[in-house]
Amino acid sequence: MNAVFFDIDGTLFDTKADMAATVNHTRRELGLAEVSEDEVISHVGLGARHFLETSIPERPYDEIRD
Repeated sequence: MNAVFFDIDGTLFDTKADMAATVNHTRRELGLAEVSEDEVISHVGLGARHFLETSIPERPYDEIRD
């Protein structure tokens, strides 16, 4: 089997600024205040749902997932 695996959580690429920019773009679109990069990154590590629920707690997950 030939395969290549990537773990893009900061091990190979530093994506913190991109993740924070994406969260803050979404927050602005929802009429919410931006949060710091450190705040966004503190929610990384327990999956996408957890990331969204804790990065944008002001809105229910079902409202922001699509």
